Amino acid sequence: MNNHGDYIADWFMPNDELRTDAIVAVAHRSKKVGLYKVKGVGRGTMTLSHGGISFPVGTQLVVDDFQKLVPNASKLLSVRVVENNRQGIQIAW
Repeated sequence: MNNHGDYIADWFMPNDELRTDAIVAVAHRSKKVGLYKVKGVGRGTMTLSHGGISFPVGTQLVVDDFQKLVPNASKLLSVRVVENNRQGIQIAW
């Protein structure tokens, strides 16, 4: 559980198990902001590398999972930033 008490990730796929080119497209306020490298995927969570824009905790985003990194999920994920630190940007849905 993170220090905000928002979620529990009970499984996590670290980057070494992901495709080496695992990326998602990120949009904020209906505008595409870029592609972000995926560092890991958990149940209801994803960790992104820092990109051109770093979003504060609480920011609502839409993630286009065009590579289908999240099993049994919609291609477009409505997410919220729950953590942003040196390890990356953690999002949850």
